[in-house]
Amino acid sequence: MTAILAIFATVDTLAWHHMVQRLERSARTVAATATDNGWLIRETPLHHGGWPFGAWVETDELIAIHPVSQFSTYEMQWTGTRLRLGGTWLNLFSQPTTVSVRGPQALRLVSHGAVLTILAQDLRIEAQRSGHIDFSSSQLEIASSGVLPAQQIALGTVSGRLLLFPDAASGATKLGLTAEARTLSGFPLPNGLMTDLHGVRLAIALLASGERTAATFLDAASYGRLLVQDASASLGEQPRAPRISVTGAMTLPDRNGTVSLTITGWRDLARNLLDRPDLESRLSPDIQTLLQGVLRKMLAAPAGRDRPISLSAPVVNGHLTLNTQVFSVLTQGPSEAP
Repeated sequence: MTAILAIFATVDTLAWHHMVQRLERSARTVAATATDNGWLIRETPLHHGGWPFGAWVETDELIAIHPVSQFSTYEMQWTGTRLRLGGTWLNLFSQPTTVSVRGPQALRLVSHGAVLTILAQDLRIEAQRSGHIDFSSSQLEIASSGVLPAQQIALGTVSGRLLLFPDAASGATKLGLTAEARTLSGFPLPNGLMTDLHGVRLAIALLASGERTAATFLDAASYGRLLVQDASASLGEQPRAPRISVTGAMTLPDRNGTVSLTITGWRDLARNLLDRPDLESRLSPDIQTLLQGVLRKMLAAPAGRDRPISLSAPVVNGHLTLNTQVFSVLTQGPSEAP
C-alpha cells in the first residue's frame, strides 16, 4: 500500500513540475512579446509554489514601462507587487488563465498632455478567452489631470470585463467595458461640486475609426465613436434612493453628440436640490429660475404621477449643454421612461 501511494505521489509531483515549467514558458513568452512591442520589463526572479493544491509561478515585483516613441503617442508605466500566474488545479485545467496580484498596484498613463493614474488593491485578472478579460478589485483609486480638470475618485468592490478586438473594422467595437462598483466616492458634478454614488454600473463601447494606421488601444486615433449603453448609479444606499441613468453617443475626436438622462425617485432628488444653495448659486440666473419653478411644480403634482422622468441634452466639445430648452420638457410633468 505504501508503494502504491508513493507511485501516485511521484506521478502527481511530475505533473506539478510539468505545469510549473509550462507556466514559466508562458511568463517568458508574455515578457518577450511585451518587449517586442516596445515595453521595458524589469522583474525579480520567478519562484514557484502551489503544491499540492495547484501550481503557480510568481514574481515579487514587476515594473513595465512603455516610453513615447515615433510609433506611439503615449507613455505608460505599471508597477506591481506579488504578480502570480497560475492557481488551483481546477482553474489550470479549465479555459481561463488566471493572473492575480497582491499588495499595491499602480498604473500611470500619459497621452496628449493628459495624465491618468490608477491605484489598485487585491486586483485579480482572468483571461477567459481571446479578447475577453475579467477583473475585480477590492478598491480602485483613479486620478486624472492635464487636459481635463483634475479629478480623483475611489471605487469600492469593483468587478467587470474588458472586450478587446484589435482588428475591428471601421464602425465596429474595438474596445468594450462593462463594470460594477458598490460605491464611488468623489464623483465630480458641474461647477466643481462632487457627490458619493452607490450601485454604480457602466457599459461603454469605443468603435473603431477609419484610421487603419492606429492599431493600439491607447491611441485616440483608433476610435471614431463612443457609445454609452449604461452609466447609472444611486444617490444613496437605500433601495428606493434616487437613481440616475445616462445613455448616449458621441463622435470622436470632436466629442459632439447627445445624452439621455432618466431619473427615478426624482421627488427626493428635487427636495435635495432645493436644499442645496451651493448648487443653486453656481447655476445661471435663467436656469435657476426655470429649474426652481419646474421642481416646485413637479413636487406639487399628485403622488400617483411619481414616475421616472427622462430628458435629452446635446454634448458639445465634451461638455453637457444645459439650457432652458432642455428643462422645458419637464414642465409638462413626469412621464414614463422609454
